[in-house]
Amino acid sequence: VPNVLRYILDCLVYSEMELGMLQESQGNAGVADKPEDVRPKNFQLKAKRAGDDSDDEGDEDDVDQWNLRKAAGGCLLGYVTHLGDQILGYILDDVAARLGSENWLTQESAILALGIMAGGCEGLNQYLQSILDRLLGMLEQPQTHFLVKGMCLWTLEQNAEYVLTNDESKSAGFLPRTMQAILTHMTADTKILQQRGISALDSYADASEEEELVPFLAEILSTMGQCFNGYQLKNLYQLFETADTVYTCFGRRLAEDDAIQPMMTPLMGMWSGIANDSPLIFPFFMAMSSACSALGAAIEPMAQDIFTRSVGMIEFHVGQRLAAIQANEDFPDYSQEFLVAGLDLLSGLCEAMGSSIELYIQQIGADKMVQVISTTASDTAPEVRQSSFSVLGELCGATIGFVQEMWGTFAPLIANGLDDTNNYTVASNAAWSLSDFLANTTMGSDVLSPAHVDGYYARLANLLTIEHDADMRVMRENAAIGIGRLLAFDPSVTQRVNVPPFFGAFCSVMAPMANGSNKEAAVRGLMQQWSPNPALLANDVGPFLDLLGGLPQNIPQDLRAELKQLAAALKNGVGAQVWNQFCSKMSQAIRGKVQRSFGV
Repeated sequence: VPNVLRYILDCLVYSEMELGMLQESQGNAGVADKPEDVRPKNFQLKAKRAGDDSDDEGDEDDVDQWNLRKAAGGCLLGYVTHLGDQILGYILDDVAARLGSENWLTQESAILALGIMAGGCEGLNQYLQSILDRLLGMLEQPQTHFLVKGMCLWTLEQNAEYVLTNDESKSAGFLPRTMQAILTHMTADTKILQQRGISALDSYADASEEEELVPFLAEILSTMGQCFNGYQLKNLYQLFETADTVYTCFGRRLAEDDAIQPMMTPLMGMWSGIANDSPLIFPFFMAMSSACSALGAAIEPMAQDIFTRSVGMIEFHVGQRLAAIQANEDFPDYSQEFLVAGLDLLSGLCEAMGSSIELYIQQIGADKMVQVISTTASDTAPEVRQSSFSVLGELCGATIGFVQEMWGTFAPLIANGLDDTNNYTVASNAAWSLSDFLANTTMGSDVLSPAHVDGYYARLANLLTIEHDADMRVMRENAAIGIGRLLAFDPSVTQRVNVPPFFGAFCSVMAPMANGSNKEAAVRGLMQQWSPNPALLANDVGPFLDLLGGLPQNIPQDLRAELKQLAAALKNGVGAQVWNQFCSKMSQAIRGKVQRSFGV
């Protein structure tokens, strides 16, 4: 094993061909990228990154083809995964010797090895103080080769959690030095260093769970604003994605004292310059959507432009897709992703602006907004339908009067969405839209006809009881909330529609769900069925006890009293022996909680 690992370390050194290609990239920040060099990603399915510490082993994007260095990095990662800390005894001394080499190529390969080991060797933590101090020192020296600096940034990125949270790291002052290094190299004159800086900032913002980065907020936003004005196409794409992470990290703090202005000014300057079919639209709209969530109503000065642009882009790409269908041709490249980008930004804006969004709808005309929703909710792509129902749900919360007025169009769309069980994310968002509609519609309103209620009830019960896996958890939660709100709206639906038994499924879904107003409302809806007839739960004693154990201590007194009375009646109905059998399966802590809160 030691000999194999030494050979792997040798192979981590750049070859002459790779080096020749990369050396030419020094000082290339002013060289324009070709549009075809930017590869759009699926906007909707983009996952949040938490370090990206495995796939590329730190190799530069400028050397795209598979090569010996990439293969060696993958092999080393495999050994780290398999051996864990045991690998340190085989190669740590060798890596340390290479790190101290006067040959920068050897030194760079050692830094790469340390980055690869970071995620799988806890034993490396005892050496991290000296390692990180060495890497930061290299970054602070102007004469350090730019490829060595790039690898230092990558390895610092892999150790983000340690730098942010470790007490020794905090006492050593690593975080201020690291942030300074990251921000400094984001404005470097070489694209590789810019990329490394952006990626590192993204990972640190994503890994920051408390307020570790707040002291650096002003400098982060100022640096990103500077980069927006100077980056070429490829790095600009990556910078938009990082802006999304930064907005999410700092949230509403960005609205304080116009903190975000240095960053928003160049962003809005680009607003009209990015075409509706540019690949930059995906990360740009994603960043703007996160800005809406972070700023809330403070986004108002830009809201009109954002709304008009989003609607216009959706109309443009819907038109292209309809034309392709009529001509029996393939859809234009990325038209689906463009639609998702526009819809998700529109959804974020509705959430931020609340009832004020109705003014913008009036300005473009209600019919146009209805057309946007109806065409996208009926699109052939499930990702587009999913995002369309997200917009509809936000509209239900922001401007229920508009939705009620147009309910004749929206009602069948939601029904179709609830039927889309082959695409559970679509069904999930359709259920969420319906729940938001019910939450904001006055009980007894004639907007929802008995036919609507009956159809929705059957469909929601189906979503709760169909065969499912862990990925469908959110869909089942939304279905449970929807059915609870629907029963509160019209309890008599159970007398008109026969559905498979779902009370046990409802309890099982609700028990672990985060506490809040939706959970309370759903339980209240079911109580209208259970309280008059506790025997309905006779076959679901276990799930019902789980539900009681999952409710918060501070539930309203009236609901607590109803549940307490129901639990006593159910216990009496099934008998103490059966009841105690189910209680014995609960943990002692949950059993005690149920007894204290509900007296059983």
